[in-house]
Amino acid sequence: MKDDVNFLHLRSFCHGNQDQELEHIPCHVDNVTNLVRSMSSMGMSTYISPALHRLFISESECEFMRCDLHVHSMASGMFDLLGINRICREFYNDPVEVYGRRKQLGMSIVPLTDHDSIEGSEPLRRYPDFFLSEEVTVRMPSGTETHLGVYAITERNHVEIQRRRNDLIPLLIYSDRAKAVLQREHVFSGLTGREAEDFQWFASYVPAFETRNGQMQVEANASAARLAARLEKIAIAGSDSHTMAGAGRTYTGVSGARTVDEFFGGLRKGQGRIGGEHGSYRKLTADVFHIHAHGAMVGSGMVWG
Repeated sequence: MKDDVNFLHLRSFCHGNQDQELEHIPCHVDNVTNLVRSMSSMGMSTYISPALHRLFISESECEFMRCDLHVHSMASGMFDLLGINRICREFYNDPVEVYGRRKQLGMSIVPLTDHDSIEGSEPLRRYPDFFLSEEVTVRMPSGTETHLGVYAITERNHVEIQRRRNDLIPLLIYSDRAKAVLQREHVFSGLTGREAEDFQWFASYVPAFETRNGQMQVEANASAARLAARLEKIAIAGSDSHTMAGAGRTYTGVSGARTVDEFFGGLRKGQGRIGGEHGSYRKLTADVFHIHAHGAMVGSGMVWG
């Protein structure tokens, strides 16, 4: 049976009034805060009592729930850059290391957004502040490919999303029904989705844009932020790091959120703030060199991959 959808409803969801600010002062989240917030995220909808919350978390510490929303692990598979796509992985660290790195840097909740895979999530299910997500490679009506972040999903959602990823329209229909949060990642990357027709689809049916990508240059991120503001999109940020050096250094924050549901609810209401590092040629070159060197070592048997 073919999918159908009320596209007027979908459009109204995508074009809700969002009042974005593009900066905030980074807040330190210490280990006690992380522990209590981890407790508060159990079941995605459970939260600790206000009294216990005030006991362990000061008002200043609770100002933002922070999350790096563009996160890779070794489960992302092979690198898609021509020339090294046959010998190098996207990322060489295992998911538990990636999780630990983000927590060290003060992330309150932690997803993985591996390419078309949730394989890396298995060892992280024991952590109550982890939530299932992925970066989906989508075939656009123009024939180009683009990457969409899909957040807070279930295993069943993953299966259905992968079934539809070669056709944007059924994917949009399913995502709307499943109430999944969609994000257009690295908006002005030359690698994915640069046809004018593609941007018309993003403008109409993708509610969130990545306005700060930790691998993209300041100018590209600024252009993404201007476009998101003009189209009244939700602004999201993530590191998109392919090495541990940049992991968790670009992030999205929501004021007062204590659960994953509250975090994304805050984003929908325009309460999100983005912060952290932009990319640079130096940073990208260092990452590519690191990935290539690690791939060569794995290929020669010098290290285990």
